[in-house]
Amino acid sequence: MNEKQLTSNKLRALANELAKSLKNPEDLSQFDWMLKMKPYSMLI
Repeated sequence: MNEKQLTSNKLRALANELAKSLKNPEDLSQFDWMLKMKPYSMLI
């Protein structure tokens, strides 16, 4: 497994954990925004 796959797997696991705490539409909106963000390393 390469570094990119490992990072992707870690982000997916984090997203799954964060999704468990969604309580209302505002939480979902913020979560959606966070998922659409590009990591800083991709912007360079």
